[in-house]
Amino acid sequence: MKKLSAVVNKMLYAFSLILFINMIAITTINVFTRYVFNAPIPWSVELGRYSFVGVIFLGAILVMRENNHVRLDLFINLLPEKPLKLVIFIGRIISIIFLVVFTVQAVRMTHMNLHVRTSGMGIPMAIVYSVMIIGGAGMLIELILNMIFPQRLKKDSDKTEQN
Repeated sequence: MKKLSAVVNKMLYAFSLILFINMIAITTINVFTRYVFNAPIPWSVELGRYSFVGVIFLGAILVMRENNHVRLDLFINLLPEKPLKLVIFIGRIISIIFLVVFTVQAVRMTHMNLHVRTSGMGIPMAIVYSVMIIGGAGMLIELILNMIFPQRLKKDSDKTEQN
């Protein structure tokens, strides 16, 4: 399990890094060609945007894996232990419900756009929308694994990490 987790982690980081570098490079090149040669690359904005979306969804999986999504620690840390566990449990259940609905709707949207092509690059929009499926399913899996195996979370002085 740990080896598989390490491989998935490396793949997520690698793909995120590739997409991030791609986004920065294509945007920089497009700015250069637009203002120096007065000839922008027509598909560069689209590629930069889709790379950014990929970074967001892959990064969200990594953040969910480490249980570091945004939360109101100021209020959570004021709660005693038992209500704290209940609030965290309810929050996780709501997150699971949201991610299930999100992923199902992403599958539907991807299916509806199988034959639609992007305007700049001409690739199927289903490829673009499939990133939402990967992100939603990945976050859902990580959230469930964190609930089943709380020991996989890094130990921290923050009492919410353990719950």
